[in-house]
Amino acid sequence: MSITAEPIWWPLALSTEVNATAPIARTCGEAELALFRDGDGKACAVEDRCPHRRAPLSLGKMIDGDIRCPYHGWTFNGTSGACVAIPNLRPDEAVPPRYRIETYSVHEADGLVSVCIADAEAATPPEYETPEIGWTLSGSCQLATGLETWRQALSDGPQTLFSLHGIGITSFYLGDPVITPSHIITERGAAFTAKGREPSRALA
Repeated sequence: MSITAEPIWWPLALSTEVNATAPIARTCGEAELALFRDGDGKACAVEDRCPHRRAPLSLGKMIDGDIRCPYHGWTFNGTSGACVAIPNLRPDEAVPPRYRIETYSVHEADGLVSVCIADAEAATPPEYETPEIGWTLSGSCQLATGLETWRQALSDGPQTLFSLHGIGITSFYLGDPVITPSHIITERGAAFTAKGREPSRALA
C-alpha cells in the first residue's frame, strides 16, 4: 500500500526550515509537496505542481503569504488552494474558481512540521513524547522511514547510517550515553582516513 493512502502524519521538515520567504520541496510517498508559511505564519503544504503548466511551485516565490508559480506567475492560497491571481488577466476578468491546487493537512509541534496526505481526521495526532528529555531538533536530512523507526533511531541508533568525509568512525562507544536537559550525548571513537580512501560508514 502506498503511504499516501494511509491516514498517518509524516514529519517532513523542521519548523525552522519552513518559512514565509521561499517554499521548500518535500516528497512523501508518491506525493510531491511544497511547504511554506502563509501571511499568518501558519505552515502550509500543497501539491508541488501548478495546474497551468505543471511547473514546480517549490521553485516559485512567496507573495504576501501566497505561493507564486515560477513559470507564468499564477498565485495560490496555501490554506484553500484557490488561485488568487493570474498576471495576464484583464482588470475586469476574475480568476475562475476551478483553478486551484491540492492542499494537505499540517500539524506543527515539537519543532516538526508533519503532513497527512490522506484523511487527517482518521489519523492519530502525532505525539512525539519528548518533553521529559527536552530535545532540541536542529539540522536536516531526508529518510524513507516511518515515524516510530525515526524516533528510535534518534534515541538508540541501530537504524541510522552516517558518513563524515575524511573521518572514519570506530565501532566502539566511549562510555554510556549522557542525558542532559536538552540533549542525549554519546561519544564514539574517530580517526582520519587515508588520502584517497572513502570514509567508513558506521552505525550512529
